[in-house]
Amino acid sequence: MIDKIEKAFYEFNTVVNVECVKPDITSSVVHLQYSGTESYQNLEAYLSERRFNLQKLNLDDCTDSTNLKRAWLFDRVIIHACLYPHSRTADVTFFIVSNDALLHLDIETVVLQYRKHLADKVK
Repeated sequence: MIDKIEKAFYEFNTVVNVECVKPDITSSVVHLQYSGTESYQNLEAYLSERRFNLQKLNLDDCTDSTNLKRAWLFDRVIIHACLYPHSRTADVTFFIVSNDALLHLDIETVVLQYRKHLADKVK
């Protein structure tokens, strides 16, 4: 399974600046997590190359105009971005969902748990 996901990441021209980190979500749902900061331009190029297989999740949060939150699904990978319009940068996080997770049930849970985690870090 991981080979399939890695192939999907590496067969494109663009990459994003992320590194493997300790998952912020329970390991029963998330197998691996990658996080980093990227420019709007490179993130858009990255998403554009994957547009055919990319599903936009209806979990946008635009309540804070200085920090917009969006999420997409690519195979078993949830892509979450905190977009900062003033600097045209984004904090990007990839969650590789565990094989045991039920995708249709766990996607929203992962995104909302991660946003709660981010909010708790700010407090």
